Amino acid sequence: MFVAVCHRLGGCPIEEAVARMLEALAAFRIEGVKTTIGLHEKLLSSKAFQQGELDTGYLEEHLEEILRG
Repeated sequence: MFVAVCHRLGGCPIEEAVARMLEALAAFRIEGVKTTIGLHEKLLSSKAFQQGELDTGYLEEHLEEILRG
C-alpha cells in the first residue's frame, strides 16, 4: 500500500518506492512466529508488480509461482 500511495501521489518514482519498501522489509527482525515478509518481498520484486500489472485477483492466481520464485 505504501508503494502505491507514494508513487500515485507523485511522491517518488515507483522504483524508489519499491526500493524503500524492500529496505523496510529487510530491516524487520521477528522471531518465534511466521510472517508474510518473504511473500511481500517476492511480490514487490516481481516484474508484474513493478510494471503495474496487478489486480485484486493477482495474488490468488499466481501464489504458487510467487512462492517458488
